[in-house]
Amino acid sequence: MKDILFKYMLKKYKIRIFIFLMFLIVLLITVKTINFRPLAFKYLPDDIKLIIKIALKEINPRAALNDYNVVFLPETQEILLDIKKTQLDFLNENSKSSIDGFYLDLYDKKNILISDMSGFFYIFKKKLLSNKSILSVNDAKNINSNLKISSILKTLDTFTSDKENRIYISYVTKDNKNCKILNLASAEKNLEYLKFNLLFQSKECAKLILGGRIQKYELDGNSGVLLTTSDTIPDVPNNNPQNKESIFGKILFINESTKDVHVFSSGHRNPQGLLVDGELVLSTEHGPRGGDEINSIIRGKNYGWPLASYGNLYTNEILTNPFLQSHRKSDFEEPIYSFIPSIGISEIIKIDNNFSDSWKDNFLISSLRDQSIYRVRFDENYTKILFSEKIFVQSKIRDMKYDYDGKSILLALQANDPHTIMSIKLSPNKLFKKQFKLYNKKWLN
Repeated sequence: MKDILFKYMLKKYKIRIFIFLMFLIVLLITVKTINFRPLAFKYLPDDIKLIIKIALKEINPRAALNDYNVVFLPETQEILLDIKKTQLDFLNENSKSSIDGFYLDLYDKKNILISDMSGFFYIFKKKLLSNKSILSVNDAKNINSNLKISSILKTLDTFTSDKENRIYISYVTKDNKNCKILNLASAEKNLEYLKFNLLFQSKECAKLILGGRIQKYELDGNSGVLLTTSDTIPDVPNNNPQNKESIFGKILFINESTKDVHVFSSGHRNPQGLLVDGELVLSTEHGPRGGDEINSIIRGKNYGWPLASYGNLYTNEILTNPFLQSHRKSDFEEPIYSFIPSIGISEIIKIDNNFSDSWKDNFLISSLRDQSIYRVRFDENYTKILFSEKIFVQSKIRDMKYDYDGKSILLALQANDPHTIMSIKLSPNKLFKKQFKLYNKKWLN
């Protein structure tokens, strides 16, 4: 009886069902087009927008569990962005290349430099990020170097300097006792062959070496490099960051002319991001369980680890927090901000004011665990955050750069998007801007 009823209903309403299905298909195709999207999404209910995004595979269903106030690219609180992903397939085609991620740099105005975790360097035309979704071995050139790839355990960071026309790399090797050591080298830019000169090699060795972020810096009129170093035992606090004789748990200044090494700041756990803007030095640092930090780095200051932290120990037991909560009471520097829970903080960059009027004096902070970028603005003394906007990317972000010439933000993704660059630009869509202005005008009047 049920089968007969079902066939009857299907026969009676098949035209209506067909029309409804066609309507859904047309709706999905229409929403997918960039010109219609801003206006349509402005008036659709949030639940419908989320269903459409999941149907179009623009976000993972688990993203629906995020806070309803968290926006998803290409939308942000104030502006609409254009995003494009480009997979670096040439990294997959090198059997010796590491699969653990990569770093990106702007080689010059026209080229992007890629370095993988194994120490290989590649270069390709920046315009390809706009033209292609997959870059093969034919699109990128492998730059040979004098680095002994077989001895590099892990690349920690790379940095390019237009002023010095040089490339810098920090990496980990082992000594003859199978103990890990930290290295920093630089080479003059060359598209055919990179001849690296060793600037620094740690006399100390360790079980674990992380950090390694690089920034150019001038100290007392001397040109050099700031280099971050981490604590040395996984998830077990030790005294190296407080030991004045140890280079670990510090931010070091390395004089490029003399190769002298100075401790610039101490008391660090694992600084994963570093930014120099004139005299301003900011770092982002992995805390323990909770307590990822943004710090304003001042020469000679101590930032407390492993004595002070707003995080807790990694343990299965429920314990009273063993760390001092107040840094200042123990003569340590307080963080500008501490993330609880941790976000797996990575890099920090400053956004050029020409990017958008709505993002002036803004900084971006990337994350691994949280798979998001955070747009923040600091007060004028860099003692606190005035606001923070979480923008969900849906992939771990290892590295991040701002392209001043292209007015774009470049993210080095991994995990959900292995070996992928996400390019982010301000959307030129005038329809969205018009609607946004009308909305503001309505409420201002």
